[in-house]
Amino acid sequence: MLEIYNNVPIHQLTGVVRYVAGFFVVRWYYPRDGQEDVVLDKEYEGEAGLDCDVEFLYKLKEFIQIQLELFSPSGFSCHPSWTLRCGDWGRKNVLPERSDSDESISQVGEWLKECTETHGQCNPNVDVELPTRILDLGTPDSIGGVRLIETKESPIKRGKYACLSHCWGGNIVDAAKTTRHSLKEKKRDIPVERLPQTFQDAICVARKLNIRYLWVDSMCILQDEDDKSDWNHESRKMVAVYQNAFITIAASCSPNSNDGFLRSTSSIYATKLLQCMATNDNSPNFYIRQTLPHHEKPLESIDTSPLLVRAWVLQERLLSPRFLSFELGELVWECNKLTTCQCGDDLWLYGSQILKQRYCESIEPPDLSGLRNCWSTIVEKYTTLTLSFEKDRLRAIAGIANQLLAISNPSSPGKSLMGRYIEGLWEDTLCRDLCWEVRANEEDPLARPKALKEWRAPSWSWASVQDTSYDIEIPNMYYPFEVAEPVAEILGLGYTKDCLRACQEHVEYNYIRLRLGLYETKLPGEEKHEQSTDERYLGFDESPPSTGPILIPTRRGKLRINPDYDYSTDGVDHIPPGSTLMCAVVMKYEADSITYFIGLGLVPVCQEHGSFRRIGRFETDLETLQDFGVPIERDILLI
Repeated sequence: MLEIYNNVPIHQLTGVVRYVAGFFVVRWYYPRDGQEDVVLDKEYEGEAGLDCDVEFLYKLKEFIQIQLELFSPSGFSCHPSWTLRCGDWGRKNVLPERSDSDESISQVGEWLKECTETHGQCNPNVDVELPTRILDLGTPDSIGGVRLIETKESPIKRGKYACLSHCWGGNIVDAAKTTRHSLKEKKRDIPVERLPQTFQDAICVARKLNIRYLWVDSMCILQDEDDKSDWNHESRKMVAVYQNAFITIAASCSPNSNDGFLRSTSSIYATKLLQCMATNDNSPNFYIRQTLPHHEKPLESIDTSPLLVRAWVLQERLLSPRFLSFELGELVWECNKLTTCQCGDDLWLYGSQILKQRYCESIEPPDLSGLRNCWSTIVEKYTTLTLSFEKDRLRAIAGIANQLLAISNPSSPGKSLMGRYIEGLWEDTLCRDLCWEVRANEEDPLARPKALKEWRAPSWSWASVQDTSYDIEIPNMYYPFEVAEPVAEILGLGYTKDCLRACQEHVEYNYIRLRLGLYETKLPGEEKHEQSTDERYLGFDESPPSTGPILIPTRRGKLRINPDYDYSTDGVDHIPPGSTLMCAVVMKYEADSITYFIGLGLVPVCQEHGSFRRIGRFETDLETLQDFGVPIERDILLI
């Protein structure tokens, strides 16, 4: 975004910064269309540091906004005459010119030393059992080829290894894939120059860090299209592969295997040295640059970190004891104790709020409430990430689920602390977990996720939603669920092939048998009616659209059900107006002497089996529900 104004980067422009009576004036001079230099002044100062949003008037028509940070590498307290709210200059670092520079590798070495020597939460993993197959890179000063070894036939069984986390990015060359046909050849020798650049870069980093062994999924798991037996076997070991790695090297800035990740620091984040007029003669150097897009910030962009928006990578980050991310502007370090970065900006860190640290703290020692809240946060983040194949929606988070399943319940030996894992939900909190909700899209509040082409998960699982442009709210241990109690009863769960429309994917459970209260109503038709406040607020005309919230008239107003998907689309999941709709009550809680209920909108599937599928969620008070009459208490099969 800085490369505007005839593609002249800001760090190449002439500029000065002056402090004037409580604020700063940044003045840049830039050429534009052969005209005289234009002067731009902008004053700014943040409460927590010298960061700001700056708007530029481009060609006297268009405002372009960028976020900048003003800093000094040494850091110092402001002169008393500088009446700054933040009190001092932000201390941040000028970035090295390249991510593989001696300075960058030295910084990684310092992080590794601190982690392995002082972090009790981070397993050192310097002498662990090696995976089934692993790349042998030779000695640190090796410059030649590498080879693939199978540990079952090698005298080397243990050691220290790194993992590579990367985007495949479409077709990947044969040299970077191992099949049964090429296995023997790769065990003899793999010329490094024939590998994609990302793989070459990973080998370079591992060697510089004195790591002899490297695990890469496409080369260490057989990739035969007509025989998935090795993949099915080895994929079950991925939890152990990442947990036991010394470090995971993440090619975060590379969209594919060919682009590589060792590169010059992007000119977008280049640093500009400024002259500063201060009140004394000993003024330090000041710099300005565009704020780096740290990947934990809410506005994470696929343009700056294409790897970190991939669903599979989330569990790689959480399971690895150390995760080194090579990003567009800098290196970012994550371990079970510390998250930090090269630029030195710690304002984006929130201590225990960093997910990896929260997750680790909840596991050791086990904290049941913390684990449940962490799982909710993990799933909410996970459902916004992308997958190449929707069939992997539950598979790509199975490693985290298996790690949680392995935590034993001290009061019930042989059982998991979290209970059974039920296709993205947990048995011990199943009623609560059923109450997930698809949030409306802020840009189009009437839109809903696209209808399913085929069921990849039961309708009662959040994994049935296959549109990552919508956030899913997962119930946690906070209000109102901290005070809510189940009113539905779980009678059992299992897998059936007999029930029409039950998910037949690779799931262990495709139905839940429940006993609950049902209120029968109809899906609203298309007749015109008087608008409610909700409808006017959402922009409805006289007839509500078939997308958006389902608003069912009652004597006191409307019962609002938020749909899980666009049920108006033609196809197997189409639900026509006037169809039977059941409101099933699952949880209740009290607030300000009013009883509230949380429940599910269900449509009947098969009368013979008493089966229903979920189409949405609602939350309402007792009086509104009573307008539907007395609930029908019955047992149902939720599929």
